Amino acid sequence: RFRLLGVPALDLERHGRLDRTLAAPPPGAPRAARAMRSLELLFAAAVGLALARAADTKKDDPAVLEADLPHVACEVCNIVVAQLHNETSASREADRLHFDELVVMEIMDQVCDNRRKRGHWMLRYDVVQDGSYLKLEEMEGFGKCQHECLTLKRSCELLLEEEVDRDDVSGALWKGTRSAAELQELVCSDWSGRCVGGGRPKKKVKGRYDYKWEEEEERKLEMDELMASMEEMGMGGSLYSRDDMMRRMAEEYGMGDYGDYGYGGDPRGYGGGG
Repeated sequence: RFRLLGVPALDLERHGRLDRTLAAPPPGAPRAARAMRSLELLFAAAVGLALARAADTKKDDPAVLEADLPHVACEVCNIVVAQLHNETSASREADRLHFDELVVMEIMDQVCDNRRKRGHWMLRYDVVQDGSYLKLEEMEGFGKCQHECLTLKRSCELLLEEEVDRDDVSGALWKGTRSAAELQELVCSDWSGRCVGGGRPKKKVKGRYDYKWEEEEERKLEMDELMASMEEMGMGGSLYSRDDMMRRMAEEYGMGDYGDYGYGGDPRGYGGGG
């Protein structure tokens, strides 16, 4: 039994998720072996979190606040476009040689995912009433993704999946010839119409319940990011053997063949069989 990143102590052997002890490489082990040790710890953390979530399933899961969507549409659009502009600019500067539309599409895929760092913007806002309308109030730190966060997430998804042409947006981001303000005007007014006339809906807010913004722990955000990465590797929602999961994680992080590092039963390796 062990306690990992705040997850309640779990007997992984009893749950049949881990078939051997995570042995540390001996002193002087190759860098690759140490790297694989780190991946094993990530794997154990992911398993622990998955088991904890399964044991703590809640019936009152947060839901999208449909009535709020028209009120947050314009602000969400401006925030999302600014985030896309900043992320693509940073990626272009970091690696101009490999910057292409595939990189842009990946950024667009992640900006509406609250579990990814590029989507953490939605965790920073509280939806508050401003007279007969709603507005987004930026908070310090990152909050738990509950009703209001899921509403911002849904607004982001509607924008990029239904209201604008993704190819037009990705093309504009890839070219990088427009400032963030120019791109906001193009996407939020000309293409989606979200901010036309000030972006305020005709229907006013009446009797809305104000959901409390609650700060989230950083380690929870890190675990969510890990779980999202594992899902992208095709490991979400299914049970894999330890070796299969480690092999997939090694491939994802560009570390070559899992067996090359002496794990997975290689008697010459560190922590392996034999």
